Amino acid sequence: MDLPPVLTDQSLDGMLAAVADEPQAAGMDLRSRVFRQGWESTVLETPDWIVRFPRREDIDFATEISVLEHVRGRLPVRTPEVAWVGARTRCMVYPKIIGTSFTPAAWHTGSARDREALSDSLAELLIAWREAFSADDVERLGIRPMGGPPYLGQLSSTLAGFPSAVRPGIVALLNRYAELFDQELAAVGPVVLHGDFHLGNMVLAAPCGEVTGLWDFSCVATGALSWDLHFLAGALGHPHASSEPPGSGAHLELLAQVVRGLGRCSGRSRSAGETRDLAAVDLALSDLMLCAEWLGDHEPAEATRWRSWLGGLADNSR
Repeated sequence: MDLPPVLTDQSLDGMLAAVADEPQAAGMDLRSRVFRQGWESTVLETPDWIVRFPRREDIDFATEISVLEHVRGRLPVRTPEVAWVGARTRCMVYPKIIGTSFTPAAWHTGSARDREALSDSLAELLIAWREAFSADDVERLGIRPMGGPPYLGQLSSTLAGFPSAVRPGIVALLNRYAELFDQELAAVGPVVLHGDFHLGNMVLAAPCGEVTGLWDFSCVATGALSWDLHFLAGALGHPHASSEPPGSGAHLELLAQVVRGLGRCSGRSRSAGETRDLAAVDLALSDLMLCAEWLGDHEPAEATRWRSWLGGLADNSR
């Protein structure tokens, strides 16, 4: 696919000018719009349309378009149906997927049936996503491997900047993280990942209900399943916000139910013990991945709030 250039001025005015310059945008009502920025894309949202601009040249725009076409009708939820792509500026335009946004409060106040509806639909979506891609599809669509454990290299290279009191605990966290990552890959193998599988990229039937829509496929890759799962670990709050240590905090409630749902839906070919063991790895690895992400995104001095827990990790690793 021959692609036009990436938009350099991704301010609201720059995006509006770029859209106005596209022949296929004639008649689009841009008077009411919302401007959003993510890691990979900048988004112009109207009541009816989404216009997404990749932020950098290294975002694999052509693969994203191909994946969107490939998954259409293969998943139990709605996905973007691209109406047109920019001829003069690199962007995609698709009708907005309408639905209800998830709220943590709805989870905490929801009934057991509501929670199960959400967690089971997330598990079914993850399974349908994996089953939508064959090995030939991965090659044909140009889906790239993620590589090694995310955040591991970043934290290892910056370890010297952390307070000395927490460094042994961070080393223990990273070692356990790498061990579980290898264990999961050995048991399951690499799978096709959505790459940004969090509830902010979805709409639901209710604030705590079944998933009905999924978008943002700019991070699709192959790798360990826990990469997609770890985004759900932060859906109810991040580990540092809990009075409980990582591995037992309220932020894991949703993830734990999704992992159980994955076992019910995909464990038929494994024994009950194997399914249970793999579920424990998924849960622990996803949580450690979330911890590693948080440590990498915050000032090193903030790691001291986990001093007791990290110290316990270091003691247990000896």
